[in-house]
Amino acid sequence: MKNLLLAICLLFYSCSQQAGERTHTVEYTGDFKEYKGVDTLSTYLVDRYIIDLDYDGKADTIVLENLEDLKGDPQLFTIIKVKLASNKEYVYKNVQGALIDKKTKLKLPNRLQSDKLYIPETSGQNSLVFVWDYQYPDCTARLAIYQLNKSGTSEKVNQDFYALEIAEMEKSKSVVVIGKPDCEEETATDSIHVSL
Repeated sequence: MKNLLLAICLLFYSCSQQAGERTHTVEYTGDFKEYKGVDTLSTYLVDRYIIDLDYDGKADTIVLENLEDLKGDPQLFTIIKVKLASNKEYVYKNVQGALIDKKTKLKLPNRLQSDKLYIPETSGQNSLVFVWDYQYPDCTARLAIYQLNKSGTSEKVNQDFYALEIAEMEKSKSVVVIGKPDCEEETATDSIHVSL
């Protein structure tokens, strides 16, 4: 009996250790704790998608949520939760709010049937997740790009940048974002290259 209890305890410990190794949280663009006067615990579902993000042939899940206190504000979502079939979990939080900038020319088809999140179809075996910060009055001046694959997640870009066009570079496995430092600049242009 004593050996049976010991075996059960070791099994539970082993499972909890493995579960802990699979959970990852990525915070970006602001801390919800600093958002005074907003209940940061109550959220509601904005959208849910099923897609193979890490190219392992298994379905992964993306859930978009918003803070209950921000319901009705122009931003569409403030939280992205990604759960891979391997049980790895990623949580991206953006207190500024996020949406797709409809003025950006998206030359690559969106892998999602969505007007809220852009994951372009590329020739690489990595998923790029594009997130635009919502800015008042009508400006998405910050662009974040995250890469997801079998190895995990990495932040490729998170900077002030007003994207005008997104396309894949010919003869190279990279995506180029053409834009400018902010939406007020009339003539300045720049580009970001993201390797796949």
